[in-house]
Amino acid sequence: MHWEIFDITFQEGTLIGAETYRTTVQMVHIKKQLPVFTLEREEILDRMMSLTGYEEAGFKVFTDFSKKFVLKSLDETHVRNFFTPKMIAFFESEDIYHLESSGEALFIFKYLRLASPRHIEDMVNYSQRLLIKLQAFTRSLN
Repeated sequence: MHWEIFDITFQEGTLIGAETYRTTVQMVHIKKQLPVFTLEREEILDRMMSLTGYEEAGFKVFTDFSKKFVLKSLDETHVRNFFTPKMIAFFESEDIYHLESSGEALFIFKYLRLASPRHIEDMVNYSQRLLIKLQAFTRSLN
C-alpha cells in the first residue's frame, strides 16, 4: 500500500465565520474498493441532532461504538457490510481517530492541529493495526 503523511491547511465556514485549521493527515491508498464514509468522534451537537430525529448510519447494538463515534455515509448497505463486529471491536478498543474513506484511499488524523513527531508515530502505528484489519476484510471479499 502507498502511504503519505502531510500537513494541510483548510477553512471551515465562510467570510467572517471562517475558521482556518492546519492539521497533519495520513493518506493510505487502498487497492480494494471501500465504501465512502466518514467516521469521527461524536460531539455534543451530534447527540442533540439525534434528539431531533437526525439519523446516522449508527449501530444501536454496539452501544460503545455508537457513543464514541458518528458514522456518516450515503451508502448504508456497503458501510454496514464493512463495519463488521470485528471491525467495530477494533474501533471500540482504539484511540479515536477521524477517518474518511474516498473509496480508494483512507484519510486519517486525530487532531485539528499539526502533529508532533510522537503523534505521527502513534498515527502510523494505529494505521498499521487498522490495515491488518482491512486486509482481513478485503480477503473475505474474494
